[in-house]
Amino acid sequence: MKLNQRFAAFAKLIEQQSERSVKKGQKAVTLDIPLEDIEFEGCPVKSVVKLRPTPFCIIAISEQPFFIIDLDDIETVHFERVSYGLKNFDMAIIFKDFQTVKRISSIPVEHIEPIKDFLNGIGIIYSEGQ
Repeated sequence: MKLNQRFAAFAKLIEQQSERSVKKGQKAVTLDIPLEDIEFEGCPVKSVVKLRPTPFCIIAISEQPFFIIDLDDIETVHFERVSYGLKNFDMAIIFKDFQTVKRISSIPVEHIEPIKDFLNGIGIIYSEGQ
């Protein structure tokens, strides 16, 4: 807890310093902090990890290979294997180029509503199927 507070203070200091030193035509640095009330577990690559949505992306950086998806690149999300009695579902993320798809499998079903709420809140359309 103390380490988290120190890191948050450090992040705030970086943002403040960036705002002071920004020049005309440039943008200040803003750090992307995970939204912990919507974190969920899933398997984006080889093992089940904790995924954390942020205001700008979805990340899993606790194990390598790291998993980072920019929300601006997402066209739509499709929830697969959503059925009564199943404990897990999968999430297929379709990118705007309609050629790239990333899958996150084995997400516990109790996380589907918070994920849907998050997607609604940022304007990403989703669908659901079996």
